[in-house]
Amino acid sequence: ELGGADTPSEEAMGVLKDVLSGRIPLRIQGRMQHDILAAFRLADEFELRFTLLEATEAYKSIDEIKATNTPVVFGPIYVNAPGSRAFTSEVDESRLHTFKSLLDAGVTTALTAHELRDEDGLAQQAMYARRLGVSLSDATRAVCSTPAAILGLSGEVGTIESGKRADVVLWSGEPFTGSSKPVMVLIGGE
Repeated sequence: ELGGADTPSEEAMGVLKDVLSGRIPLRIQGRMQHDILAAFRLADEFELRFTLLEATEAYKSIDEIKATNTPVVFGPIYVNAPGSRAFTSEVDESRLHTFKSLLDAGVTTALTAHELRDEDGLAQQAMYARRLGVSLSDATRAVCSTPAAILGLSGEVGTIESGKRADVVLWSGEPFTGSSKPVMVLIGGE
């Protein structure tokens, strides 16, 4: 029984119970290794499954991530931290190889631009991944089918198949190269 000033509201307690039971998926943002490892300790203590977000220092914890079969939504990839990240030490040990290292280890990994727009959006993040040695098929999966699977939406989106929503981007050349650009976007097949 919880009590005192820090007692959550009845509504919040209902959400917490749904997270603990697994009815609501849990996502934990952890950039630094100690935050990532703390997430695993919490998950172990409460028998929780979660998706790890951002994971800047995931290269230091690949064994733990792989052993627990924890999916990762990695990113953004950058040399110099953009936006508010530039003012925190949480990104000081970012490595360009982290995304590829997660994929090479067999970790279910999606790619995100996480709040970046325009030139540093998701397509640009996939281009960075390609320049860092990620195959076209892995980069495409990381922005299409893997996020759909992590979100539990693979029956609707993520791949081109009969019966799915048909959200498709057509490129002028090979996707995720500097010389290609989107020429058509289909949403729901239109």
